[in-house]
Amino acid sequence: MSKLKQLDMNIIKSLCASMACIFLIIDSTSAQTQTLRVLDTSGKTLVLNIDDKCLIFGVATWCPHSLELKKLINYSSVSSDLHKARIIFVFENDEWPDVEAQLKQLVDAQEMTSDDAEDKLAELKERAHGSNLFDPDFIKDAGCECYQLPPGSTVKITGFPSQYSTGKRAFIGWSPKVFLKFTSSENLMAAIDAIYPKQ
Repeated sequence: MSKLKQLDMNIIKSLCASMACIFLIIDSTSAQTQTLRVLDTSGKTLVLNIDDKCLIFGVATWCPHSLELKKLINYSSVSSDLHKARIIFVFENDEWPDVEAQLKQLVDAQEMTSDDAEDKLAELKERAHGSNLFDPDFIKDAGCECYQLPPGSTVKITGFPSQYSTGKRAFIGWSPKVFLKFTSSENLMAAIDAIYPKQ
């Protein structure tokens, strides 16, 4: 019996809960090639061909869990195996509405004033040098392909991070177990133990 089959999925489920990730079984019933329309980093429209070797994640540069996912795919015990996969990060076309919404929550909770929120937003946008990503440096060392959804895309990223399901043609929850197709349970567990905070 392979190491993959011997893996106790209850351990993975527990790890997902401790990481505050949504645990969903990823629908991988469709092995046929599909397409996803995206923008590259220069703003050029591309059509990605997606097959069963693609792992596509919806991420956000402001999201700490997306940063943890980036660390996971670049962790030494995992990254050496992931050359077998095509890992793709997809960002929203414009991250600033999410950032503004988070600042508004702080204002509503009376943790900052409206004026302070406006000043903070201006400061953050200046730091991003006009990018529609909160932290454009996020993609420099992502370790994978990076794209953005085009304006008006019917595909929506409803949580961060999330994985694109070819069966549902939508971003849904994710679990580290998706990497077990490409790496061993021991390597994956070593990376998880090193990256994710213990609770």
